[in-house]
Amino acid sequence: SADPEKVPAMLERIATVSHTLRKADCLDLPDKVDEILEVDLSADERKAYETMQRDLILRFDDGDATADSVLAEAMKLRQIANGWCYDTQRKPQVIGRSKVTALLDVLDQINNQAVIWIEFREDADRIKHLLGERACCLVGGMSEQGRAEAIEAFTSGKCRYLVAHPQSAGHGLTFVNANYAIFYGLGYSFEQHQQARDRIHRIGQKTKCTYLYLLSKCTIEEDILDVVRGKRTLHEMAMEFLSKGKEAKRESRRETVASGR
Repeated sequence: SADPEKVPAMLERIATVSHTLRKADCLDLPDKVDEILEVDLSADERKAYETMQRDLILRFDDGDATADSVLAEAMKLRQIANGWCYDTQRKPQVIGRSKVTALLDVLDQINNQAVIWIEFREDADRIKHLLGERACCLVGGMSEQGRAEAIEAFTSGKCRYLVAHPQSAGHGLTFVNANYAIFYGLGYSFEQHQQARDRIHRIGQKTKCTYLYLLSKCTIEEDILDVVRGKRTLHEMAMEFLSKGKEAKRESRRETVASGR
């Protein structure tokens, strides 16, 4: 995926041998509006999140952790932020309903077609179960016929909501029948995030596009949003997580010394 920090330098080099125009300079498209909707986790969800966060931070010993390993382990935090996590047998265990309840409230308010972007198959299954025939899914593992049927159902208006993963609904797809995109979950890819946003903001769109971000409060989701917006890199996010781990270890040692153990 594209590194947002390297984009300016790359464009500068390309400009010496080409003439570049932004999409906004070439196309007369409607405005885009971003809204962040904070979700309060339930007591059970918050406890599970903080316990997992503490365990992950303390697990990384100085010198044996990399940015990639931190991001891989942080996937568990992303799951808990959505109200569930996999157990040791890779079976999803529900912890709470805060995020999915917030989604249902949002859908009641907008009363319009919308693309709901997810990162985990479990979230797609959960949302589809709650929305029933009002939703269709576009996720990994589907047959070509299944994909075509889902796309047709959404673009024709037979389904009000399309629950999709960015990798399954990337280049070439246009959903200008909807002017709402709801990010129920966020991945780490800057490029995939921009492609997901562009699905509804293309030629043929006549209405202002609204992007709603459902973020669980005080969780890693807030950090990931900064990454996909280009405000910091994945490496910086991972290193900050590690720095918190080092401080947690020092605090743990101080407590142990103070208690005389």
